[in-house]
Amino acid sequence: MYFSDTWHLRPTLTLSYGLSWGLALPPYEINGKQVQMVDAGGNPINIQGYMLTKQQAALQGQVYNPTIGFETIRNINGNANKYPYNPFYGGFSPRVSMAWSPSTDAGTAGQIMAGTRP
Repeated sequence: MYFSDTWHLRPTLTLSYGLSWGLALPPYEINGKQVQMVDAGGNPINIQGYMLTKQQAALQGQVYNPTIGFETIRNINGNANKYPYNPFYGGFSPRVSMAWSPSTDAGTAGQIMAGTRP
């Protein structure tokens, strides 16, 4: 959803503002065939934790290659959700802008815009 408004403060000065909100839902397979990465015990893999552990092992000159599998979302240990990750409801994006159109007919601003010095 998006809301926007424009307000002319002066004939040459305009204020524009708005707010948008977005919802990000994970993919959902109606028959429960959505898959997710799991470890050898059937527990979901946290990709950030996996990559951090892999980096730490590499910095020590070791290899980190656990057994990885894929399991349908309904068969994962301790998973009561129908999604592989939680929906994101906090997508608020405010915006504000201002536009100024100086007169180029007279005054210092007009001389600057025309390329002549005051």
